[in-house]
Amino acid sequence: MAQRGGKREGAGRKKGFAALEAEKARELIATKLQVHFSPIVDKAIEQALDGDKYAREWLTQRGYGNVLQEIDLGNRDGESFEINDTQYKQLIRAAANRIDKPIDSDKGVS
Repeated sequence: MAQRGGKREGAGRKKGFAALEAEKARELIATKLQVHFSPIVDKAIEQALDGDKYAREWLTQRGYGNVLQEIDLGNRDGESFEINDTQYKQLIRAAANRIDKPIDSDKGVS
């Protein structure tokens, strides 16, 4: 019986010229970075130690990622709000699920 669907070798849309060129460019950049990135980081560290704010920010972002934005949790009047224990646990579980670390039981939430 002939296969009617699913993944088959040679099936699907072929990569276009632009996609192939972009893939080659990414490979070239990755190869060059392996060789040249260490001196760049060394120079950035030197500049950061000399007081360069932008070098410090660059190093911090590359090393630890971008700083998360602060979210104001107050209401429209600027007043804070309260949540109960159950709501707190739900918020923690939702946040954990957003970062792919689900909490299975109440053990992980105090």
